[in-house]
Amino acid sequence: MALIKQTSKQYFSGLRILQLAFLAGLILLSAISFFLVFTGSMGKNSELNDIITILVPGLLVAGIIGSYFIAKNRLLTLVDKDLNEKLSGYRAVMILKIALLEGPALFAIISYMLTGNNLFLGLAMIAVLLILFINPTREKVADELNLSTQDRALIANDDAHVTEIETQ
Repeated sequence: MALIKQTSKQYFSGLRILQLAFLAGLILLSAISFFLVFTGSMGKNSELNDIITILVPGLLVAGIIGSYFIAKNRLLTLVDKDLNEKLSGYRAVMILKIALLEGPALFAIISYMLTGNNLFLGLAMIAVLLILFINPTREKVADELNLSTQDRALIANDDAHVTEIETQ
């Protein structure tokens, strides 16, 4: 295994690409679902509508609350770590936050495909917006990780080596 050093610019570009990949998947699936329901190919199962109308908002609320509190607790475990471990941990926390929002969004999109209820597509778009607001900027990461002045200066410098990735 080899360690690849990652600059600040590479790290933050990677976080942004990761976020955009999750968003692109949800938006693409939403567009396909909308097309299928609009053309009448899907969305005709009204029997499921009553139970799913309760499940989808409940799962979305649980995902929002879970992503907030679980991420907050995970970030607290990174306080005493060095910058490399903090940034690696932050990447994992960001993936977890997005996954806890993406799950309910996927369920909402599938529910929309099954029932044709526009409420579900709207709830999925709320999750998409929340994922968009996760936006990992340097300032936000520095604040959430409570970085020292020295570490803030490192992540502000595009060419500074801030983390390492293991490759196989």
